[in-house]
Amino acid sequence: MFSQRRKFLVGSTCGLGLMGLGKAISLFAANNSSLAEQRVLEFSRLVEGTVIGPDDSGYEGARRTFSFNPRFSKFPALVVRCAAESDVIRTIAFARENELPIAVRSGGHDVMAASSSDGGIIIDLQQLAKIDINGQRVNVGPGVRAGQLDFQLGNAGRALPLVCNPSVGTGGLTLGGGLGWFVGTQGAACDKLTSARVITVDGRAIIASNEQNQDLFWALRGGGGNFGIVTEMEFETFSKPEVIAGVVVYDARLLKEFLAFYQDFMSTAPDELTVEVVAYDGEVPMVAAMAYYSGDDRRAEAVLEPLRSFGPPLADGIRKQEYGRTGVLAPDVAPHFTTPNVELTNEPRENGLYWQGISISSLNEQTINSIDDAMNSAPRGWTFGLGHIMRGAVTQVESETSPLNRPFGSMTVHFDIGWAHNSQAAECMNWVDSSIDSLKVSASQHDYINYMSTDNHDAVMAAYGENYSRLAQIKQVYDVDNVLNGNRNIRPNESNY
Repeated sequence: MFSQRRKFLVGSTCGLGLMGLGKAISLFAANNSSLAEQRVLEFSRLVEGTVIGPDDSGYEGARRTFSFNPRFSKFPALVVRCAAESDVIRTIAFARENELPIAVRSGGHDVMAASSSDGGIIIDLQQLAKIDINGQRVNVGPGVRAGQLDFQLGNAGRALPLVCNPSVGTGGLTLGGGLGWFVGTQGAACDKLTSARVITVDGRAIIASNEQNQDLFWALRGGGGNFGIVTEMEFETFSKPEVIAGVVVYDARLLKEFLAFYQDFMSTAPDELTVEVVAYDGEVPMVAAMAYYSGDDRRAEAVLEPLRSFGPPLADGIRKQEYGRTGVLAPDVAPHFTTPNVELTNEPRENGLYWQGISISSLNEQTINSIDDAMNSAPRGWTFGLGHIMRGAVTQVESETSPLNRPFGSMTVHFDIGWAHNSQAAECMNWVDSSIDSLKVSASQHDYINYMSTDNHDAVMAAYGENYSRLAQIKQVYDVDNVLNGNRNIRPNESNY
């Protein structure tokens, strides 16, 4: 819990400067130490959850995002781990009264660490993690991880179109769209959202749905965290399918050939099949196809045969599995995902991870060559991923339903890399940047917001296309002062910028 004394609250600008606190410096320097300290102590007593400051033992862990690296290493003044909706309301009020920037965290996977803030307050929603299944509907807290929700829904015989990464927070995932295994048959996670409980920046708790605050409800389904802080979501689920799923592993030297095959294979694949690609620098570098088929069992063998015979594969883990339990690798596949040793002798260990993503229109020859060149020049510890093809159900949603752009055939690509020591960070991060830059010639007209690796305003406007102006009007209604700006920001009052 927040301790009784804080170095950054006793008027020491030296201590504040070490943290790079921005607006927080002027806040606490402008007040005498007893008043500043009293404000924070009074606030911490009102919060049901945990308030963490820079002197607390849990601060390092609390400030770090999933992808932690030097470029986006931020030092918040406070991290508030909210245990109840009232904590969210009180934290918004405290931050606004004291002119502190606000960042909101669901799972913390954002590529640019949008869920952290230098000198501001992180509203951490990870403890708001209830799952309440009621027939075909499920009520979910924003801190629930996708894998948790998959598992519990599966036990109840229900399912949702969530992402392929089970550790992603459901809140951020849904607000940005949410593309996953059922993209072809069920659409995006945001398409199954039926209502959301939202805390506005002026502290009101409101419901957004097709019956109430319809404009806000439209904006939440793909417009990101620009309009309020969502504390609960209700989804319409569907009956749990039988799935045939698993990973097929190939020699990494087949990457170029496989990507060309993949483009053709997926162009004629049924909507019930989703295949994500990952190339990985394990003990032995490899390429893997992660397949997920939810169609008719009688067609499965014919549908999957080209994928299973390509190469031929080094290992084939595709099998009939239970929805919600497909993350377990088959015994002959798991050894191919061994972590490479990137440790150096005589250097202190400080792990880092950096990634960037981009949406591309297709896998043409130039794009495939660029990906292959990137793999050949990569430092140890690299990973490449490709997937989220816009096809089937996700492309059949009208713009009146959601602001998420859905250009048919576009897909996401990401490069990421981990390291063990700070001395390795620059080379690793430069490799990711240059790899992404090489693909910009084939970039899609609209970036998928959850993978978007820039907060440049022109890029944000391009990502939303013709939906941007309506989003800006809704932002004007619900956040006229642009309090929630640590995101792919939609600006109110465009004429003022």
